[in-house]
Amino acid sequence: MDKEVTILIPSFNSGIYLREALESVFNQTYPYWKIILVDDASTDDSLSHAADLLEDQRITLIKNKKNVGQSMSQNIGLERINTEFFMQLDADDWLPENTLDVLMDTARNLPEEVALIVGNVIEVTEIRKRKRYRYVSNEWDNILQEKYELLLSNYIPWPKFYRTSLIKKMGGWAVNDPFNGRHAEDLRMFLRLIEEYRFYYIPQTILYYRIHARNSTHQKDVYREAVEWIVRDALHRWGNEYEPVFKEIRGGWRVVKKLNRIE
Repeated sequence: MDKEVTILIPSFNSGIYLREALESVFNQTYPYWKIILVDDASTDDSLSHAADLLEDQRITLIKNKKNVGQSMSQNIGLERINTEFFMQLDADDWLPENTLDVLMDTARNLPEEVALIVGNVIEVTEIRKRKRYRYVSNEWDNILQEKYELLLSNYIPWPKFYRTSLIKKMGGWAVNDPFNGRHAEDLRMFLRLIEEYRFYYIPQTILYYRIHARNSTHQKDVYREAVEWIVRDALHRWGNEYEPVFKEIRGGWRVVKKLNRIE
């Protein structure tokens, strides 16, 4: 029998999107899955929209008593994961039907030092009642994975399919930053992972990523601050040899332009 896999879904005020995320898991061609849904003290009706789906015994619903943010919510869910692999799925995104088949087929053939599997994405921008689709390749060499080169490329993993034991060994998502792990937590996890482990890219589309008015990344000022802090923190851990120089790109995002060696 094939191995079970867990889908970890942190959710805060996701509205009707939560139901679509859950349905995309129910519709997977790979049947051996379970869901851990961590509701971060939502104040909307997202859970009621999905009430019938939540009755399924394959779903574990955890309700936070107070809002603690993305990283802490994911750590709460991580404690309950007992499968070899899990996928972190945001509650406003969704999966193509073959995502878990592709990921599990890939994962069973990878060495233990691979902590993360990524793939390609369809970016879906919702403008009023219209949707605009854009293909995004996450391609990277599966052999050449030098951490400074990855930092300079401003690579952010998409989607996030993790080896559970290694994420637990790392202590889950770090929250000892000025933002308590609420912003750019995927970037910080990635920069911690590549210090010791590897990731693996597959050239297939395995996620629909939704851009809409309520995305947390629209808080651009605090998101830019978080990215700067995370990059500087990584460089400090890596030996404090370089000082980052940042630039702003279209849309107001801040990325690493270059690294200056510290004399």
